Amino acid sequence: GNLVPRDVATREIFFKYLEGYGIGGQPMVYLDLSHLDSSYTRNKLGAILEIYEKFAGENPTEVPMKIFPGVHYTMGGLWAGYDATVENRLDWESPNNQMTNIPGLYASGEADWQYHGANRLGANSLLSCVFGGKVVAHSTLAYQQGLSRHADQVSSKLFDDALARCKAEEDAIKNNQGGENPYSLHVELGEWMTKNVTVIRDNKSLDETLKKLDEIRERSKNISITDKGAYANHGLTFTRWMRGMVDLGMACAQSARLRDESRGAHYKPEFELKQPEGMNPKEYWVWLDENRPEAFKDHYATWFDNVDHEKQKYWLHGHAYEGIKQKALAKGIAPDHAEYFQKFTDETMKWNKPTLATWKADGRPEINYGEVKMELMPPMPRKYD
Repeated sequence: GNLVPRDVATREIFFKYLEGYGIGGQPMVYLDLSHLDSSYTRNKLGAILEIYEKFAGENPTEVPMKIFPGVHYTMGGLWAGYDATVENRLDWESPNNQMTNIPGLYASGEADWQYHGANRLGANSLLSCVFGGKVVAHSTLAYQQGLSRHADQVSSKLFDDALARCKAEEDAIKNNQGGENPYSLHVELGEWMTKNVTVIRDNKSLDETLKKLDEIRERSKNISITDKGAYANHGLTFTRWMRGMVDLGMACAQSARLRDESRGAHYKPEFELKQPEGMNPKEYWVWLDENRPEAFKDHYATWFDNVDHEKQKYWLHGHAYEGIKQKALAKGIAPDHAEYFQKFTDETMKWNKPTLATWKADGRPEINYGEVKMELMPPMPRKYD
């Protein structure tokens, strides 16, 4: 995650497997660290190597490690809002910061959605926990202080009815004789999601996955479990989890199907915007200065109107930007570069927005889109080669 973005590294590993270079034809490739000094390697990667050694039974400083991409983090989560002041800064006194669409229910840390764009940035885990935790401490206190009544003043019938609904759901699962195994369904769900909704995505496979998820959802209604007990019933708990996983899988798959672009970890080869040879992404600033569409300017009005973006570009690129600008203006931006920048801008205008999925009890989630505020700087192309 430090030398190259995780999506790029993940795809390269995945492609090697698809090209037939998997170890023994299996989904795994070698990562060789044996040429490095073992003391250096263990000093830098001690915890990771210890875990590998424990599970693989091999010394990774002496023999190549067998690796493959795995799902370990979700770049999304529960929707949580916030309130801003007239200066467009966070209103620390608002009870709405980090609140979900359910009044009084808050999500912060890695449970909320708002710290990632098209890719995973490692430090955002710490950011979401420290900053989100600080924000939610203020907002929950403000919410409590603003309540006209508290839980002990609410009719007990409200809680009794909720408990009865949960009990009825549990009894229905325990008494079901449909014959479907929740663990087998979970494996099936995982295989389809891993194959079609992770590293590489295409619309045909996503359509097939959505149909499969519809089928798994229906089959999950016929799950039966052998444990009928009321205490520590793991089968019951897992069944409820598994049904929730289908809903989340549906939200991911349908969101991916509707987003016809290729950006970051959302990799759709059929919509990939190929970069022209010899293109310097920093030329994009020069192109924007000369060819910025009005709609683009309006979308990033705060940045263009209130930020000294000449200084911003200097901060980002130092003296390099002036050299790039003079060179580009002297010889002109190559036509294929300009064409790429125009397409990149058009795609950014269309797709630079978060996907918001709303759960629907009767089937697939409802998909809408939110807004991304980019006051400091607009997105720019990246290049790793």
